Amino acid sequence: MRLGVIDIGSNTVHLLVMDAWAGARPVPQASHKTTVRLMRYVEPDGSISKVGVKELRRAVESAAAAGREHGIEQTMALATSALREATCLCAGRPGGARRCAHRGARRRG
Repeated sequence: MRLGVIDIGSNTVHLLVMDAWAGARPVPQASHKTTVRLMRYVEPDGSISKVGVKELRRAVESAAAAGREHGIEQTMALATSALREATCLCAGRPGGARRCAHRGARRRG
């Protein structure tokens, strides 16, 4: 199976394309990196700025496009703690909690 792993780190969004089979060692086939430097976009309240969200989205979309070019069948994503622990400000906007993309996500605490 052709697998894509997107690693959203503090500095880069990295796609690693590999051929993987149960019980076998994965064989890397391609790599695609976009520099984002996510920490530049963390606001004092812990949220990611709108510009940061836009840059992150652009980088993930670029990784997804590269994955399609390499024929990936399945994608996994991993994220750095800066993103996992970012504050969601959606609930502070009218109707925000209903539209929040991560509503229902597992929360700490």
